[in-house]
Amino acid sequence: MEIIMKRNTFTAVIAAMAVTAAMAVPAMAQGQISEAQAKQIALENAGLTENEVTFVRSHIDYDDGVMEYEVEFYSGNTEYDYDIDAMTGAIRSMDQDCEFYAPAAGTPAAAGKITKDQALDIALKHAGVAGSNASFINVKPDFDDGMEQFDVEFHVGYTEYNYDIDVNTGRIVDFDVDMDD
Repeated sequence: MEIIMKRNTFTAVIAAMAVTAAMAVPAMAQGQISEAQAKQIALENAGLTENEVTFVRSHIDYDDGVMEYEVEFYSGNTEYDYDIDAMTGAIRSMDQDCEFYAPAAGTPAAAGKITKDQALDIALKHAGVAGSNASFINVKPDFDDGMEQFDVEFHVGYTEYNYDIDVNTGRIVDFDVDMDD
């Protein structure tokens, strides 16, 4: 009887260890994309190659209970930030910033500035969105780092778009695309 109890205890311990080990197996074995794949997804979306960028960081993190890779890199003076779903490879959010921006000499006078409607058109065109498909549109003047901008925000379905447009040139200084839950 004592041998049977010891055998059952031993079997239970082995079973518990197997369950614990299975839980500890990295998600990679369960279908997670690799860090290299996340970087490649970001590069393809940005239209760049690995030779054209300097990676600042890429690591796995959790955001709102979703495992994702945070990938950040530079190309020239532009910083790119991506959040990529670690299970599906879908881009959850992306952001592009022009770092160390200095306005060109001879910036146009106030008469040459773009309008709110022009800023919205620039953002919609960049996003590949028809104005009739956008909702919750908000365009407001803003100053960031001494630069006069229009802050443009709109939604298409569950996707939120945010743009900073230089008032003097119509250039996109920054944009961000987020999937709303």
